Amino acid sequence: MTDERSDLDYAIEHGRYLANAAEQFLLEQNRAAQAGSLPGSEYWSSLETAIYEFRKRADRADRTTRLVRRLAVIQRSRENLAAASGSPSMDTTQQRESR
Repeated sequence: MTDERSDLDYAIEHGRYLANAAEQFLLEQNRAAQAGSLPGSEYWSSLETAIYEFRKRADRADRTTRLVRRLAVIQRSRENLAAASGSPSMDTTQQRESR
């Protein structure tokens, strides 16, 4: 079975983990403040890990999104050039050859 999730899907998933880790950290901070003690380092470590994982996946999703946009611009430019010159676009030529 292949995983068909995109980089954006992974970034969203880890954004949720980040939000959960931040909530746990803030709850622990609040409890510690009420008790007059320092918060546990377990929650701090979980929050740091969640931030790292989110940033890693968000960067991948952003790069993928920018690449897809660039490819779409290139494709539109090719189509516009083909239309302006009166010659068929590469897609039209490829479709004819495959028939």
